[in-house]
Amino acid sequence: MFQSLLITGLALLLAWKGFGITGQFLAVLAGNIGFQVLMCWDGLRRYPDVFSAIKDHKAHIPIEKQLWQLNWSTFTLRLSS
Repeated sequence: MFQSLLITGLALLLAWKGFGITGQFLAVLAGNIGFQVLMCWDGLRRYPDVFSAIKDHKAHIPIEKQLWQLNWSTFTLRLSS
């Protein structure tokens, strides 16, 4: 909701200022960047140890094996769609 209001407000403001289609694009860009920043902030607030999981490579080995086991089923799913 906040993203939509931000994009609409900026689009109207930039249209009123005479920026044309460039202003509309900038309004959408600013709204999307704002959304991504808020999502990153919320994710880091909820999961503050997310970067420590990236640094610990040995913890990823079981996950990597499980992902490799999904290769054929994912391939079959993609092929059938």
